[in-house]
Amino acid sequence: MPDKESNNIMSTMGTAIMESLQKDVSLWADEMEQNYPEWKGSRIIKRSGNQYQRKIEFGFNNAHANKLEEGKPAQPVGRYVQQIKAHKRKQTMIRAHQRFYKNHKPIQLPNGEWRMISTIPKVKATKPVSKSAKKRYTGKNMAKLLAEAIKQAFK
Repeated sequence: MPDKESNNIMSTMGTAIMESLQKDVSLWADEMEQNYPEWKGSRIIKRSGNQYQRKIEFGFNNAHANKLEEGKPAQPVGRYVQQIKAHKRKQTMIRAHQRFYKNHKPIQLPNGEWRMISTIPKVKATKPVSKSAKKRYTGKNMAKLLAEAIKQAFK
């Protein structure tokens, strides 16, 4: 059974690691927000647990981040209503109206041409959060972070 001094040392190490990790996660989130400005204000950093088991959860609560992390399958268009603004055709003024499409949707390409699509293309999961966190918090990078945290705690 561990004595009181051992418990104090373990507790000090655990606290030092969690505080160091929380600071580093905050820096990591800042870097991710610089790369993805639309994620600003949606970061999640949450500590939980007790003296025996501690954990920190982090990420972003953002629709764009979720779409990049998880991807999105191709979807059928279904019914689409296009709002047409008032415009001039030759010498005649055409008032604003709507056009209804079933199972397809008009889109304008960057070169100005129009095409009809029947499915919204899938979004491939690029997993920027997972890849970045895995690179930063595994292997040598994590060992260095832990060693530095423990070293600072016992100075």
